[in-house]
Formats: sequence, structure tokens, C-alpha cells
Amino acid sequence: MTFSILGIFCMVFPFVLYAKYKERIWCKYICPRAGFFQKVIGKISLNIKPPKFFTGETMKQITINYFIVNILFIIFSTVMVYLGKLAPMIYLRFFIAFKIPITIPQLLVLDLPVFLYHLGFRVYSVMFTSIVIGSILGIIFKPRLWCGFCPVRSLTTKKKKGNSSNR
Repeated sequence: MTFSILGIFCMVFPFVLYAKYKERIWCKYICPRAGFFQKVIGKISLNIKPPKFFTGETMKQITINYFIVNILFIIFSTVMVYLGKLAPMIYLRFFIAFKIPITIPQLLVLDLPVFLYHLGFRVYSVMFTSIVIGSILGIIFKPRLWCGFCPVRSLTTKKKKGNSSNR
């Protein structure tokens, strides 16, 4: 649960910073995932040049859409748990579908409503999935390949205007 609170922070705070400063302060200086990829994965990366698919707009759109679907699942399932119409899922999942058969040690035990535990595990599942995918891609290709299509970066990057001159 403690990590999930950090996960919610990591999902919301980058956009707060961007709204205030109009710059990717989170990505440049704060993002713990980017630091992990650079410092840990960077030491074992094969540094193979990634296929163009991973660096193009299509991959950014796929990732953004995947995260939007996840956010909708998180919101709607948490509301259903709150209303008592769905049992809480207090375990990790990979992507949205696969239950991960591990127990996460709790660093801090809080007496919270069960829907908040459900919310926390859903958020943590999204974060876990992206770390696993980013780590695998980082080991094979470049350590911070994930950062190129991360939804936070994609949504906080100003699109470059095309050259409208006729040559």
C-alpha cells in the first residue's frame, strides 16, 4: 500500500509540475523510474540500437492509450469496490489481466477503507508493469528507451511545428 501511494504521487505530480512550469521538470530531475533505468539497467544494458517502432509516434500513442485504459479500469473498479459491487483485488497484476503470485511486504500498515487498498494495488500494478517492460527494453536496447514513449513524457512534450515552407 505504501508504494501505491508513491505510485499515485508519481502519476499526478509530473502533471502538476508541468502545469506550473511548462517544462518536463519531473522527467529531467525527479522521476525515480528514469533514475533506476539509468543507474541500474544502464550497467547491464546491451545498448543495441532500438527498432524505429520504439522511437516513433505510434509507440507513444499505443502507450498513452494503454495507460488511459488502465486509468479507466482503476477508476471504475475502485468505484465498484467502494459501492460494494466488486470484491477488492489486493494483489498485483501484470498488464491488466495476469495475477502475479507474489505477496508484497507492507512497509507501513494503515487502517484504511478497503477501496483505497484496491486503488493502491491497481496503481501499483500499472507502475510495476511499466517498470518490468522498461527494464526488459532497457537491458536489450538503451537503458532509458522507456522514457522515449513514457506517457508522462509524451503528454508533457510540446509538439514541434512542421516546416510549412514550400521547397
